[in-house]
Amino acid sequence: MPPENGEGSTVLLHKASSPLGETNQLGFTKFPLWSASHLCKRKGVKQVLKYYLRESIRTRFLLVSREMKNPLKVTNNYVLVCNDDEGNYQIALLTREELKFFEADVGQEGVDHMFMGVRTDADEDFKRDLQKDRRAVYAVYHESLVNKVHNMNRFGYRIAKPREVLTQLNEEDLSLLGMAISLANFNQNHAYDSRIGVATKPSIRKRTFKAFGKNHRLYPRVDPVIMCLIQSPKRDAILLVSNRLFRKINYYAPVSGFLELGETIEAAVLREVWEETGVHVTGSKFICSQPWMLSMNAVHPQIMMGFISTAKSLDFEMLDNENRAARWFNRKEVAALLAQGAKVNKPAIGPTPEEQKKERLATAEERKNIFDNTRCQISAPYALSHQLIKHWYENTVTAAGEVD
Repeated sequence: MPPENGEGSTVLLHKASSPLGETNQLGFTKFPLWSASHLCKRKGVKQVLKYYLRESIRTRFLLVSREMKNPLKVTNNYVLVCNDDEGNYQIALLTREELKFFEADVGQEGVDHMFMGVRTDADEDFKRDLQKDRRAVYAVYHESLVNKVHNMNRFGYRIAKPREVLTQLNEEDLSLLGMAISLANFNQNHAYDSRIGVATKPSIRKRTFKAFGKNHRLYPRVDPVIMCLIQSPKRDAILLVSNRLFRKINYYAPVSGFLELGETIEAAVLREVWEETGVHVTGSKFICSQPWMLSMNAVHPQIMMGFISTAKSLDFEMLDNENRAARWFNRKEVAALLAQGAKVNKPAIGPTPEEQKKERLATAEERKNIFDNTRCQISAPYALSHQLIKHWYENTVTAAGEVD
């Protein structure tokens, strides 16, 4: 039988107030474990961590892997999942004995164990040492996980790409998945010090690396990204873009992009909006942020910072070739997009052959409104883009002084 995900209630030690409210469904923001990072230099902590890893019967293990046929191409991450009582996917948390079925025990070649944290029941735990009776959770990177299909089918497990199961995982499982994938990618990408080329030695928690014989530590990196939802001057419509990297041509989202060197967050908002839409905006307001753990380049996780800005006019022009289309959506259309995006396990809506041909033959000017009649869609509620659009729809007062 699939193992249970945990026991008892947990306190979300990393939660904070947000303009989106406590009921928002942002993914990767409900991490249920206590990392105890401030205790790791205390006497005896290493022994406790070794006990969690090698002896404790309460410890659980989360299996992840990735497929890298070509180191220069984007990799595919994988995670071991099982089904809950209702048939939905959940993260498979294995016991040490179950781990052996996948040849992923401690000390196994090609297997890396990374401490994620312990289950906790009270904020008072911040003031205490790690206790041996806690349930620890480890992420386990297994380079050959995709070859263990026979063991998976035997016990009701399967491997899945994270994006295949995002809409079915609960908030805690989604956060565990994101942390496990990020730690595994960090570990695999820092086997050597890029400055001097020597092999690195991980800390016992596998959160930092140190070059052999050198006083130089490597820490996980997070890339900052801004996302800006552009509203019309009358605040009765929003401008969304369809990026060429999106898998579907009718997928729309707010403007987004990475910060550049020496650039402030505020300047990045103005620059990205101008580069992608040719729109001048004013009154940029920060709404909330989201850690995005499933970066498309499979190297660094991102911190997404969401803004809402007001356009000075309705005119727009795609100045670069990053987007395939852009268009304004009125409040009625936004309501339909939100309803469609909120559906769990919604079917993928792909372009028809006629739409594909129309895009290939379109000029830059024609792309501005080429997809007005297509079946548009936005991301699911776990994504910041969906929550920004929802926040605008529910809270923005139009020029007429009304909120639908």
